[in-house]
Amino acid sequence: MLEATSLSYTINGKTIINDVSLSVERGEVFALVGPNGAGKSTLLRLFSGELTPSGGVITLNGQPLGEYSRRQLALKRAVMAQRESVSFDFSVYDVVMLGRHPHIKRAETPHDREVVETSLKSTESDYLADRFFATLSSGEQSRVTFSRILAQQTDLLLLDEPTSTLDLRHQQLIMMIAQSLASEGAAIIAIVHDLNLAAIYADRIGILRDGTWVDVGTPQAVLTEENLFAAFNLPTVVMPHPHYDRPLIVPLPLSKKQDS
Repeated sequence: MLEATSLSYTINGKTIINDVSLSVERGEVFALVGPNGAGKSTLLRLFSGELTPSGGVITLNGQPLGEYSRRQLALKRAVMAQRESVSFDFSVYDVVMLGRHPHIKRAETPHDREVVETSLKSTESDYLADRFFATLSSGEQSRVTFSRILAQQTDLLLLDEPTSTLDLRHQQLIMMIAQSLASEGAAIIAIVHDLNLAAIYADRIGILRDGTWVDVGTPQAVLTEENLFAAFNLPTVVMPHPHYDRPLIVPLPLSKKQDS
């Protein structure tokens, strides 16, 4: 569905993304992991069309990304940024309705309202519908923003740290929804900092460091002690998960030498 070939991105003489290739298919959750400053958010912004690559090609459904109009892109892919800001006193309901705008031709329809209500219920946010978005906690805002993404009803979801501000229950809920959407034929690319969440819910994982891949593959193949040390400069123990056929990652304390 989304294919990037030899992708690079340079700004002010600094290369942020260097020779990255990736193909993501319908029906899969792809988790993008790596240390701070690895280029993960930049890569997601390239995939979304927000940034133009310095080199390489990105295609969506076989068509170069740059050939789509903004509205066409909005009907094809939904983007959840790392930080969402709302300048006006929009209610939660209004924020989620923004996800319907690419579909609305003249006025909101009963179907649009039904989609918004269903999206809010799916993230356990329907009780917030009449609240002002700006008054919510960061976790509540994240759930509402994810509801907006669901309301957009696209086949490609690009999610920048969708679980970072959420409590334990809602981290699991959001990843379960992503997994369910993939089972229905969507493609999900999500930046995830919790490696154990990525291990459980992702079909494939790409570890990025310094703008290039450390490794790409299944959680079992990629989440090794060697790869994690190469990416994070941190020793870990990787063991079988007691409940899933996936790896379980346990970080070990930094030694004084590593800390320095």
